[in-house]
Amino acid sequence: CLVIYGAAEEYVPPLDLGGCFSDRDIAAALLQHSTGRLLYLTDVDRFGLWSAQRQEWEFALGLSPDAAGRVLVHQELAYALRGDFTADKGSEDRARADNRISLSNSKGAGSAVTYLLAQVREPSFPGRLRYSSLDTEPDTLWAGGTPWDLTASIGRLVRADLDPRTPHYRTAPFTPDLRPTPLWDRFFSAAIPDATQREWAYTLLGGTLLGRGAKVLLVLQGVRDSGKTQILTLVSSLLGTEDQGYATAASRKLLMDDNEHDAILMQLSGRRLAWVDEGLRYGKASLERLKALTGGGYQTGRWMRSNPVTFKPTHTMAVTTNEMPEVVDEALRSRVRLLQLDNDLAEVHAARAAIGDLS
Repeated sequence: CLVIYGAAEEYVPPLDLGGCFSDRDIAAALLQHSTGRLLYLTDVDRFGLWSAQRQEWEFALGLSPDAAGRVLVHQELAYALRGDFTADKGSEDRARADNRISLSNSKGAGSAVTYLLAQVREPSFPGRLRYSSLDTEPDTLWAGGTPWDLTASIGRLVRADLDPRTPHYRTAPFTPDLRPTPLWDRFFSAAIPDATQREWAYTLLGGTLLGRGAKVLLVLQGVRDSGKTQILTLVSSLLGTEDQGYATAASRKLLMDDNEHDAILMQLSGRRLAWVDEGLRYGKASLERLKALTGGGYQTGRWMRSNPVTFKPTHTMAVTTNEMPEVVDEALRSRVRLLQLDNDLAEVHAARAAIGDLS
């Protein structure tokens, strides 16, 4: 099996269990074999695994800690032991495959998987880091297994000076490319006909990609179906809106006093763009939340049944609105960057339809 680390190639042999006589021995051998490919995120009690096949870090943050650990350890077992279930009985390939199934199905306090997770949680494990430390490099965007330097990519794409195996959680679904974008250009010009306003919009939207957590509230105002939501949707589709994407259309509960607020806030960690549709409709409470979210200060959230995590914001906050309410608070008012969409609705609809379904 060839594992590609950047431009170099390294052969990682299968795990040899010949000298293992107990589940503890197997756990120790597996831990040794996975050196450099297994992480423990101390502040959230979760695990990360480098996928040789995808050339990306994989996390199972949506599961409970032990369940997530088992998922990733089973993946590592499949990679470490390999084997072939179709091989003849008695052959080495078949024995490896049978061992993999036996270990994967092993449960309980005395299983090899349980021993391994316990060792990974030990303070002496070298692959320890904090979840809140991931995706904090400003001006760097991960896509296609490659870190890209956004500030240096002027007229050409420039890779960031980072090891491709640098741990990170966020990644964009598309590899950047320099090419004409006639459909986008038509839509954006239809949505924002004024050239000066459009240039400013490009500056604001481009700034969201950098991950500097600017003290800015981007407000897109316009009548219904004027393209304000579609602008954010299209930009988000390039950044990725899945669990590991850089953008999120956040729930309106983010701006409300709600039991799920902390969990939703955790979804902002490491993002570049977070936006709420019609986010100014919920009165003074929502404005206070927006003030806190755009102040540049550290945020604290947590997943359900998990410890609180404090992280540095990397996202720019945006909202859409039909009518711009009065913003009395001076600090929040100074952060508002208002884009008013005054356009021909028919032209906006036609231009958006030409782009088609994003799925």
